[in-house]
Amino acid sequence: MRGFWEREPTGEQLAAMPIPRNQYGSLADLVDLAHTHGYRLLGVEQASLDEWDVFENGHGLAWERWLRANPDSPHADEVRARADTHRGYRLRGWRGTLGLAYLTLQAP
Repeated sequence: MRGFWEREPTGEQLAAMPIPRNQYGSLADLVDLAHTHGYRLLGVEQASLDEWDVFENGHGLAWERWLRANPDSPHADEVRARADTHRGYRLRGWRGTLGLAYLTLQAP
């Protein structure tokens, strides 16, 4: 699984996530990258927004459950900050902009 820009991110979106613009290209760029390393594309699938949401909700739920079970932990503030930061990355940055692709490749 690898990321690609589903659509060009705005400056505001880039500022809201820890990903530099040049870290990803288009889906076609991703396939071209595999080809430059000698791989042949056998299939490509893109994760849907629903799949992304299920994946990301799992992270958020795990952090919130931990916080609920450990409210007095000396690490609670750190975990809360991590959860809040990640939520911002997701909702203000990559959601609907960064795509995930599953490439089925044949090795050289």
